[in-house]
Amino acid sequence: MSLKLLLNLMITALMAVLLVIGVALTIHNSQENIRAELESTSALALHLIDKELLYFADEIAEQKLKTPFSLSSLGQIRHLRVEYYDARGNLRDSNQAEFAAAIHNPPPSWFIYLMNVFSRDVEPRKRVIHANNKLVGEVVITPDPTYEITEVWEDSIGMLKLVGIFFVAVNVMVFWAVGKALRPVDQILEAINQVEQGNLDARMPPFRLPELAQISVKFNHMAATLQKSITRNHKLSQQLLNLQEEERKSLSRDLHDEIGQSLTAIHADATAIVNASVLDTPVNQSAKAIVTVARQVITIVRHIVERLRPETLDKLGLKVALEELVSTWQQRYKMQTCELQIASDLAGVPEMVSITAYRVVQECLTNIARHANAKRVTLDLWIESGELAIVVQDDGCGFNPRLASGFGLTGMRERVTGAGGELEIDSNLAKGTTIMVRLPLNRAFA
Repeated sequence: MSLKLLLNLMITALMAVLLVIGVALTIHNSQENIRAELESTSALALHLIDKELLYFADEIAEQKLKTPFSLSSLGQIRHLRVEYYDARGNLRDSNQAEFAAAIHNPPPSWFIYLMNVFSRDVEPRKRVIHANNKLVGEVVITPDPTYEITEVWEDSIGMLKLVGIFFVAVNVMVFWAVGKALRPVDQILEAINQVEQGNLDARMPPFRLPELAQISVKFNHMAATLQKSITRNHKLSQQLLNLQEEERKSLSRDLHDEIGQSLTAIHADATAIVNASVLDTPVNQSAKAIVTVARQVITIVRHIVERLRPETLDKLGLKVALEELVSTWQQRYKMQTCELQIASDLAGVPEMVSITAYRVVQECLTNIARHANAKRVTLDLWIESGELAIVVQDDGCGFNPRLASGFGLTGMRERVTGAGGELEIDSNLAKGTTIMVRLPLNRAFA
């Protein structure tokens, strides 16, 4: 649920509670006011009737008057129902003839129920009329709150309209104000997404709101610190990779120059002994065994030297080294087909870029041979916009890149990142894998 919607719902709930409380207070106060007004009006009407009876006492006694009152002309008395009954209990006069027509818009029944449910009924007042100790009739004054309830209803309708307008206005203003205040949230999310995607140069602009301004300052400081830390880590990783390559180069040279020459000498001496000795003698057999073992060890040393630091890469360049790597891999794994396509001249590729590209391809082919169970592998290289692009694609079993945590992929990603490049892995189960690498050619290496 969005913050704007939540605030509007909270305001709506608060307004509803206040409205219920206001209606309850209005009904309670109206009940008391109606009761007080009805009681006072009843008392006044009864007092006036007593005065009228005194004034017409003689006429009443002589029964000259059919009714001592003209109640039908008192239709404007809104709050009372005044009725005159003769001695037989027959209604002779009333003020209700015109009163019923005076209410044009009566309140709904539920409102009348609420007005009456908690109020105490005002008891009717009666005045018995005697003349010469003889019962003449009876006047009954019954309080009628209908008109007052109608007035309260009309006032309540006006108040509800005002509250509705106020409610709509408040919600619109709050929605607008919160939307304007939270507008920088989109910029905050955009900056966070940029950092998540690896753009450490992303920064937040300054905001007017103090709370958001603090977030902007803290985020920019965090991004700058993270950028410095990652830059230092990349430099350190590149230095470690450079040292590793130098160590491999030195070790490869020692294996080739020292152990390789010693093994070659052993092989030559054993061959000379084989040629000089008599066939099928113990000396001849031992010399042949030494020749065989020496040849095997020379082959092993040559493979080790190639893995440590391919001599072809230093002498003939990246293109020839990759062709030899693919050829050797194809000979070892005959059930798989690897196609190498190099669309650009790689003669001018810097040494560290060549080493990184070679190691990436080497790691990709190793992973494909061990895990992919692929039948066909394609390897494309080209130079575009000052970058060396490498795409390795296979039709193997695939994997979930988010769940992959092997040292091979981690080391490859670290090597590419340390070289200032980008690595993308697109893979799905049973749909093969595509690895895309871009290495800048003009980057200065520490």
